[in-house]
Amino acid sequence: MTLPLEVDREFQRFKEELRERFSDKEISLIEKAFLFASEKHNGQLRAEGSPYITHPLEVARILNQFNMDHITITAALLHDVLEDTPTSLDELEENFGREVARLVFGVTKITSISKLAEKSLREIPEDKGLSKREIQLRNLRRLLIVTVEDIRALILKLADRLHNMRTLKYLKPEKRRSKAIETLTIYVPLAHRLGMWVVKSELEDLSFQYAYPEEYELIKSEVERRLRNVNPILEEFKRELVEAINSHGIKSKITYRQKSLYSIFEKMQRKGLTLDQIYDILAFRVIVDTLEECYTILGIVHQKWMPLPNRIKDYIAKPKPNGYRSLHTTILYNSIPIEIQIRTHQMHQEAEWGIASHWKYKYSDSDQLDRALKAIMSKYSKSLANLIESIDEAIKAGSGELADLEEELNKSVFVFTPKGECLELPRGSTPIDFAYRIHTEVGHHCVGARVNGKLVPLTYELQNGDIVEIITSKTASPSLDWLSIAKTRLAKSKIKSYFKRKHKEEYVKRAREILEEQLRTKRIELTTSLDEALRKLYEEHFKASFAKYEDFLIAIGFGDIHPQRLIDKLRAFKLTSEESSSRRELPTGSTRDSLKVKGMLVKLARCCLPVKGDQIVGFITLGKGISIHRKDCKNLNAMLRNNPKLKDRLINLSWDDLDISTMNVKLRISALDRKGLLRDIMEVISGEGINVTSVRGQAKNGEAQITLTLEVSSSEHLSRIVNLILREIPEVRSVKRI
Repeated sequence: MTLPLEVDREFQRFKEELRERFSDKEISLIEKAFLFASEKHNGQLRAEGSPYITHPLEVARILNQFNMDHITITAALLHDVLEDTPTSLDELEENFGREVARLVFGVTKITSISKLAEKSLREIPEDKGLSKREIQLRNLRRLLIVTVEDIRALILKLADRLHNMRTLKYLKPEKRRSKAIETLTIYVPLAHRLGMWVVKSELEDLSFQYAYPEEYELIKSEVERRLRNVNPILEEFKRELVEAINSHGIKSKITYRQKSLYSIFEKMQRKGLTLDQIYDILAFRVIVDTLEECYTILGIVHQKWMPLPNRIKDYIAKPKPNGYRSLHTTILYNSIPIEIQIRTHQMHQEAEWGIASHWKYKYSDSDQLDRALKAIMSKYSKSLANLIESIDEAIKAGSGELADLEEELNKSVFVFTPKGECLELPRGSTPIDFAYRIHTEVGHHCVGARVNGKLVPLTYELQNGDIVEIITSKTASPSLDWLSIAKTRLAKSKIKSYFKRKHKEEYVKRAREILEEQLRTKRIELTTSLDEALRKLYEEHFKASFAKYEDFLIAIGFGDIHPQRLIDKLRAFKLTSEESSSRRELPTGSTRDSLKVKGMLVKLARCCLPVKGDQIVGFITLGKGISIHRKDCKNLNAMLRNNPKLKDRLINLSWDDLDISTMNVKLRISALDRKGLLRDIMEVISGEGINVTSVRGQAKNGEAQITLTLEVSSSEHLSRIVNLILREIPEVRSVKRI
């Protein structure tokens, strides 16, 4: 393919930059990756209209500035091909070797977790009780728990995010703010824990202006005003500091820098300070050759100027968890507090670039690089572990409902397809669960699985970060043993459905036998045939759950519908001669939810559909008995506000006063639309033996809205169903009771 002229020029400039650090052989691999990625991304454009390949090229350039090795730079040029083009992991490995391929896949994993985070932030289920910040923190924790085999993937992802933030202005306003907040919550803490101050600082200020524009402008203007006033004083102080150090014969480099605007804002928020109370807006850096000279200069500074109390910090004797080392002190100069940081050149390199500073010097061979990677991971693992702990504390502090956080987070594992798509499954899930999550037919034809490139039995328990590949055969079919191996209800439901279809005649026959036996045992004699009675039940109660009458019978025979539920409904329809004469006739217009309480007819209100566990109140209706409402019923409360005298018709009731086994409740499900979505939702619900009395749905612009009416026994029963739908159907964003 022919590259656009400007793109080709930019790559040629980049090659010249690479020649300062890499051999011709290493540059050849990088160029091969650039041409490969250019071909794969051909025709794709960035938001600003430039060819997509300009983004991987800029990410590679940033990593070269980080002094990263040629493998990481090669992977940077390829980092989006697995996600955005029809390129396989095997193809990458064949062309660029296993190390590059695994590094690209590691970045794709992180991107998958980020997309999972973005999806969860679009609409948070109300019953989860989580704020958006808590959701973001949980996803950062997921990212760190899943982690990557190679720490360089984290550095590459930071470079990727840095370039995206530099070009954020081309996105829509709502997208800009979302990305900015995600960056502050996830990528800034990550850069901090990896000791990459340069990256952290730029990400903070790039995000701050989009996440909190008013606060950004306020702090920016105030800091600029203050700097204009003190610049002459700072230059004067710098001259005096240089003279004092030179007089002791110490060679040094002295600069001063401004604290990032977001760091100022965050400190004000965290400590409840005003801008005037922030002393380290400006900091001088004194960089020297040796450790001894650091402490000598600290003494020189304190001899000449008065240090502020409690502002002297020795991060050389006791480094920060991310490896940061330096001496800090704050002195008063002409009534202006000035922070001074004293460190060696090596400490400064590590402070600026953190973990990336370890690639400043090249490794002679792969074994030396492997040893170095292990040493680097060991050094920073404590910092990342501390980050996980701080996330846990932040989440717990933010919500009293999350005291059992560890157990909650450990309920899931995050595994990946060979392409890098992230799937969340319940802990204990097996390749069978994974196969059915991909597609029903993949599950039905599954014969084996490879996890991380190795064959595993179908009973293998999936672990965080596993790469799972399902092996299929057109002639294969499910086994009943899989019901005991599968963990997810979705997989079990699909396996059951397969056997129901395959042995449908057997289950239809068994359904009739089960019910005939139940009727004989309870001495119930029907006034019509069993088949006619069952057809009436199907038409009035189960038609929304089962497309065909035959499917309804199969569910009975398979055991999905407990026969006692059907016997109770047969009684309610008064299909026995004995009960027809003995049961009290209900008034005209009464329903199966109607019953007598203290001599009065009672009905569950259709406006709020209360279920057992809700707080309820009774309302006496003229000539129609008592209507049971939820205490928070909007219709009832609006009626009482408009006519306060109606409060005299309220009566206190508890569920103990009522004899109701099942209640109707309406749910609204919001989800990403796809083929088979409604079918899968209904399979999950019917797998629990839940009756669906009505269903209504619509889809528009890839979004689906589904309204269901279910029969449940209590609010706890309802919560279990809601959580089941959220967990088993990944496209579902929220399930709300209406």
